[in-house]
Amino acid sequence: MQFNKIIGHAELKARLIGNIREGRVAHAQFYLGPRGSGVLPLVLAYATYLFCEDPGAGDSCGQCNSCKMMEKVAHPDLNLVFPIFLSDKGKTCEPFAGEWRDAVLKDPYLDADVWREVLKGENKQLRMGVDIAAEVVRKLSLKSYMGGWKVMLIWLSGDDGRPDGEQDLESAGGAGAEDGLPAGKPMPTTGSCPPSSAARNW
Repeated sequence: MQFNKIIGHAELKARLIGNIREGRVAHAQFYLGPRGSGVLPLVLAYATYLFCEDPGAGDSCGQCNSCKMMEKVAHPDLNLVFPIFLSDKGKTCEPFAGEWRDAVLKDPYLDADVWREVLKGENKQLRMGVDIAAEVVRKLSLKSYMGGWKVMLIWLSGDDGRPDGEQDLESAGGAGAEDGLPAGKPMPTTGSCPPSSAARNW
């Protein structure tokens, strides 16, 4: 995903690129917007620009190995965290990563309702439990595979209108995951609004 494929957000895109070019990348960032606003594509374009081997003044090159991997949402230093249904398939995101990538490639404006349909969960609750929180901590402790940036993308981490009883990563035990986070590991977090509780910038 590249910035030039995202409609609108010109000022925000310029600010994000400017921050990267000036070396001012915050280790934790929260992106919040209404469904269909392009929050997820914006975060993926941002990660692509971070990983790009030859970034231009206004966008990633789209030609290097890193950009090609990001076209498939499959860069080895892009770690994905998203809500799942607890099932025999697994309690962490890893077993579902292929399905999530396919869903994002099909519809970069993916939302929780579409994700439920992909997982064929009917009325089951999407959640991020303690196993996912532990997975985040474990992945953040690893070194960058390609020697540059490492990004932890946490999709729909907060309360985004889900039924009562579903947990976010913070309430599942991941609140301290950002403590002592090394430089070079930005953690963009996405959510849909309006949230029922205040968004935490982590």
